[in-house]
Amino acid sequence: MRITVPGQESLLAPPGQPGDLQLRGKVVFDSYYRDPEATAEAFTTDGWFLTGDQGLIDAEGYLSLTGRAKDIVNINGAKFSMSHIQSALDQALSHMVVRLFAFASRAAHTEQVTVAYIPKDRDPRSNDIVSIEKIAFETCHLHSGTGPVIFSLREESIPLLPTSSLGKVSRSKLRTLYESGTFSRDIDAHSNVLKQFKEPTHRLGAIEISDTESLLIELLAELQRVNSSSISVQTSIFELGFSSIDVIRLKLLISHRLGITVPVTTLIKQPTPSALAKAIRPCCADDLSSGVLNPGYDPVVVFKETGSKTPLWLVHPGIGEVLVFVGLAQNMGDDDRPVYALRARGFEPGQERFKSIEEAVDIYISAIRKRQPQRPYAIAGYSYGTMLAFEITKRLEAADGSGTVQFLGSFNLPPHIKTRMKQLVWNNCLLHLVYFLGLTTEEDAEKIEGSDFQAMDRDSALTYILDLSDAERMHELGLDRPGLVRWTDVAYDLPRMATQYDPHGEVDVLDVFYAKPLKAAAPNKEEWRNKHLSKWEDYSL
Repeated sequence: MRITVPGQESLLAPPGQPGDLQLRGKVVFDSYYRDPEATAEAFTTDGWFLTGDQGLIDAEGYLSLTGRAKDIVNINGAKFSMSHIQSALDQALSHMVVRLFAFASRAAHTEQVTVAYIPKDRDPRSNDIVSIEKIAFETCHLHSGTGPVIFSLREESIPLLPTSSLGKVSRSKLRTLYESGTFSRDIDAHSNVLKQFKEPTHRLGAIEISDTESLLIELLAELQRVNSSSISVQTSIFELGFSSIDVIRLKLLISHRLGITVPVTTLIKQPTPSALAKAIRPCCADDLSSGVLNPGYDPVVVFKETGSKTPLWLVHPGIGEVLVFVGLAQNMGDDDRPVYALRARGFEPGQERFKSIEEAVDIYISAIRKRQPQRPYAIAGYSYGTMLAFEITKRLEAADGSGTVQFLGSFNLPPHIKTRMKQLVWNNCLLHLVYFLGLTTEEDAEKIEGSDFQAMDRDSALTYILDLSDAERMHELGLDRPGLVRWTDVAYDLPRMATQYDPHGEVDVLDVFYAKPLKAAAPNKEEWRNKHLSKWEDYSL
């Protein structure tokens, strides 16, 4: 038997590190009868059986099982192991809780991490509740990119825990109890105690709050389902654990309550009620007939403006938006480093889209130098953005010499992409976008892609997708037919610029980060790394 790093079927986990349990030997079967597809899914390429269990082998060689690999939480299409989150929470909070339970539960249109715990100190005057809340939030955010629902269990609720004869508590049964309202009194009691500790701080910061700031605080509280008293005018949306989808939902709420359209970039650049109120004040004060706050195109989105280390520049993926970097930027919050992202042009009505790679690179380099005139630079691109980051790096090094770019990160994109880019027709891009936005499930997206959807004309494809999409979700995101078309046009024009792209030249440094590939790109991570991503070796010194 062996324990491997999750997602990397042949990389052994160090002693004591949880991972996936694999088996091999004379007593282990080697295939499913007449079912090669099931066999391929059940075995690694080098013949080890994937048990589906997770565990660890300690320094003495003893095996401990920790959970099931399929015990996951699906948050807006991204899947995370609840066992890993549980282990991280246990390690971070073992000194403050008697026992802790992390499980997935249903939220609006997605799932969420839910944390219930039995505190060591039940004294209502103890400040432990605030410390536990903070540590649990930070730990969950680090491992899932979102904030959890957290509550302590009252003594009356402990006997209700679905405990087996071996002392294990079933996550699936906990979820059923939670969603049926069994723990509603625990949640209310926890919230009331937490409120008592947070209210004094809020009152001190709530002096002379404007009407706009007050409304924005209420909107944030509504979105995150917390009491508005826990939010001050200086609370950042990222401190509240906002995901990329939450940012879009906030945009819609502001549109409904204030009657103005605020670009996503403004929400990211001005993430506190105070800063955002100042940004939208001219529009509110002037009662503009258009009701649109339009600051013009600026590719730079500021995730973090201060820091003494070399700034990190992140280049958007093929859909053009930078919301995919929200979680990364939040996890880098403690790093003493500015973090910026580059967003494509064409999202706002009447805004012209890029016509070529050269045009995009010119504009991005100009924006980078305006914010950061002096080298060294640190740049990374996600998926399609890797290609743009590579071209930006070559230009910067050609102009300023060797050592100009000290970090270039490739996030899951090989150097040779034109074949894949040619496959991305407009309908393809539309389907990928609605899946990213959570308007359809992964299973439905795969079924649609395998149908005659690709052969439809654009208008028919759009109607087909809108009929299948979650209408309530569309409304929540503030998306209408023209807005979806505009976004799809951006997501289509970007790959179309690269249909004849061939990489050339070399850069000083290049670090490749890889994850699970699209099924159309490679069957597994090993082949993706060894046959595709490894080609970057030809383009770095």
